[in-house]
Amino acid sequence: MTSQLSLETLTIWHHDPPPLPYWIPHSRFREIWDLLCLATTLYFACALPFRACFVLEWSPLAIGWFAAEYLLDGLCLVDIILRFSYFYEFKAGELQASRALVRRRYWRHGGLGMDVFALLPLELLALLVNVDDHARWQVASLLRLNKMVRMVHYPALTTTLQRFLRRFPSTRHHEMLVKFICSFLVPLFLAAHWMACVWFFSAFNLLTATPSPSWLVAAGYVNATDKTPLCPTRVIPLSLSSHVRFTSLNVYLVALYYATSALTSQSFGDVVSTNVAETSLTVVFIVVAITVLGLLTGVLSGLMEEHLAMRMKFEQKMIDISTFFKYRRVPFDFFIQTSHVFRSLWQRSQGQTELELLSTLSRKMKEDIAMHVKRSMVLSLSFLANAHEVFVRSLVTMLETEQFVYADLIYQVGDVGRVLYFINVGGATVLAAKKTPLEKFQGSLFGGRALFEDRGREYTAIANCDCECFLLCFDDFDLLMERFPEYLDQCRDEWKHTERELDEEAERENQELIEPVARREIVRNNSRRDSRKGRGRRESTERRGSITSHSSAAFSTMGD
Repeated sequence: MTSQLSLETLTIWHHDPPPLPYWIPHSRFREIWDLLCLATTLYFACALPFRACFVLEWSPLAIGWFAAEYLLDGLCLVDIILRFSYFYEFKAGELQASRALVRRRYWRHGGLGMDVFALLPLELLALLVNVDDHARWQVASLLRLNKMVRMVHYPALTTTLQRFLRRFPSTRHHEMLVKFICSFLVPLFLAAHWMACVWFFSAFNLLTATPSPSWLVAAGYVNATDKTPLCPTRVIPLSLSSHVRFTSLNVYLVALYYATSALTSQSFGDVVSTNVAETSLTVVFIVVAITVLGLLTGVLSGLMEEHLAMRMKFEQKMIDISTFFKYRRVPFDFFIQTSHVFRSLWQRSQGQTELELLSTLSRKMKEDIAMHVKRSMVLSLSFLANAHEVFVRSLVTMLETEQFVYADLIYQVGDVGRVLYFINVGGATVLAAKKTPLEKFQGSLFGGRALFEDRGREYTAIANCDCECFLLCFDDFDLLMERFPEYLDQCRDEWKHTERELDEEAERENQELIEPVARREIVRNNSRRDSRKGRGRRESTERRGSITSHSSAAFSTMGD
């Protein structure tokens, strides 16, 4: 079939319509659908063996239970249709949206044959068997065990569950617990559950009139003479009971106790094999238990190593730094601040930096991730809305990420570092002596003047809390402006805004300080001028008076 398809159909560069968002892997719809399939798969793995082995009589409850399962069969049919025709998959990093590729991948790697076999209604074959109603019920229950082959999807479905829980902050920190449950506890329980079903089914259906008929007789659950359950009613109840000896859940718990003892090698000898068939089955169980427990122990060791190896490596870094502090006799305050930094780094990314996490990715993929992670900075700059995409991508990829803890000194007055800071998470305070502090929060920037003026810092910046900043260094900015000189003026106007705010605040404060002094100086000058004018008037009056007296004396002299 593949050879008959054209190259255009098989290639990932197809001409199909764009894929719908809810068919794409890791979409919210796909995750919720996989969770429904996971619940259905676990139901088939637990409920079907229990009913086939422990539910021994027809009853309205059992018949309704049997009929309701066809709703789950319908869900499985819809799942096959979606995976066969609509659910896209990734291959070699590319999205496979071609129907031919999706179907071929589902057939080869997606378990299509298992899903089709699980959908077959084999229980209808019970109608062809010439047995009584009791046996026909049990045959139909046994034939429905073909649904259990859907367990081949369990690893992929549990991976989806873990990815779904990582979406929520309340469950994100319990990832290791979820892995432990899905990879160790659930497989251990299913192995014990299936062993318990086989143990009871073989013992109950192979009862013989021998001196040691079965463990069911020895434990008092079955009458040894007529091989009937010790139950006062004809219909065997399902629930737990302390009054009725033989109920489905009572004998199930005993069989599960035996299976768990076989798996963990912690048997106390109160439930043991009493005939040849049970002894042979016990030997098989021991071999299977050793294999299963060995595999699960390896899984548990892998989980512990995955969780603890990184922590041990991270703690070794702290030990090395502590040794350096002791060797250099660094003050204890530095150790406290460094401990805060390491604790924040572990809680955020388990002690790994972004460079370490993304070191194996291609440059294009790093750019795409940077555009997504640093979109808050892109949205906060107004001129980037009309900027060319090439400039935006170049700017974003040049930004470095740095973490600061509470009371960290980002920079101080006199520093010569030429770095611009964008706040992605948290906040900072920019201040200077005798000036009003300026608060900066998520989406703000500060320190931009250093990119345009080669002089020391005029202000001090302190982290208000644990914050994350994107840093643009002068060397990267210089290269960026060489390639895009048309954006220099816009960058200057936008990125020097914080310093202009502080300068204007300083000018207002200086003006407020200068104005009273100037007013006092003006008043003092006016008073001096007024006093000089008063003295001048008095002197002129006195001069006029003396001139008048001299004139009168002269006239009197002339008269004489």
